[in-house]
Amino acid sequence: GKIINGQNVREIFGNVKITQGDTEIFCNRAVQFLQKNEVELYGDVEVFQDTVKLITEAGYYYGNENIAFSDTGLIMYDGHMILAAQNGYYYLDEEKAFLYENVKLVDMTSTLTADELTYFQTDDKAISVGNVKIVDSTSTIIADSLIHFRGSGDSYAYFNVQINDANNDLTIYGDTLVD
Repeated sequence: GKIINGQNVREIFGNVKITQGDTEIFCNRAVQFLQKNEVELYGDVEVFQDTVKLITEAGYYYGNENIAFSDTGLIMYDGHMILAAQNGYYYLDEEKAFLYENVKLVDMTSTLTADELTYFQTDDKAISVGNVKIVDSTSTIIADSLIHFRGSGDSYAYFNVQINDANNDLTIYGDTLVD
């Protein structure tokens, strides 16, 4: 090992694989901070847990908290949808993602964009905040915030709600939407 900023570290190069519990991480290079149980991840980073796959160019893994982080752009798949953002955390124990900056969620029926999104995988629930827009084959919903239940298709939009119905050339405005 060696010392970086007063901390004992190990550097691992080439076809790196890290496992902790049911989490597997692959990358080209890793810097492990031994005392903190944390790892800097570089190059073709992939984090796997159950049906979730997270891809980024560089990231960080907090081993004690079982959290993956990236601020270099990330894509997350769970078998049913794709989430993308510039920055994000995935809380592996909670099966929860918090993404921010240029967030996009795409599933079989709709595309959602927002400034921030918290996704609860086990509940199939997404809470979006800031410049929220959800588009499907029949309508576009714009709001300040939106809660979307992917399993049931139910959406609840709040504040500055605008609905554009593509089929009827109709626009509706309001404070709250239950769809």
